[in-house]
Amino acid sequence: MNYGLKATILRLFNVYGSGQNPAYAGVISHFIERAIRGKPLIIYGDGLQTRDFVHVEDVAEAFYKAMVGNVIGVYNIGSGKPVRIIDLAHMIRGIVGDKVKIKYAPPRKGDIKHSYACIEKAKKELKWKPRRKLKEELKKMLMLMRKQ
Repeated sequence: MNYGLKATILRLFNVYGSGQNPAYAGVISHFIERAIRGKPLIIYGDGLQTRDFVHVEDVAEAFYKAMVGNVIGVYNIGSGKPVRIIDLAHMIRGIVGDKVKIKYAPPRKGDIKHSYACIEKAKKELKWKPRRKLKEELKKMLMLMRKQ
């Protein structure tokens, strides 16, 4: 239905960054928290499912650009790049050390197989694109979480 309202909607994909509470966070915080404690990284399913991870600071920039850009519409905010969960687990293992094991569990009911954003509209109309790289930000998160 169209009620004549003009709105700007940012559709956020898997947001990550330092300061997340693992109890309420996604797979990145769960993996990092378990890796720091020397516990296995649990992958539900085969690990081939994909997600689109976007750093919280990139998200903040997208909100800023949407506010000052005087735009109306729906914009996907993500990296625009699918990352397999198994690759994410190996990335974290590579940072903390290969002693951390990967454990597979049955797939969870309701989990989708693939999810990633098409960010072309956000790039064009918001003049926004993500700047942070997943691997570098994972290293920063690990360092900060180890200090806590």
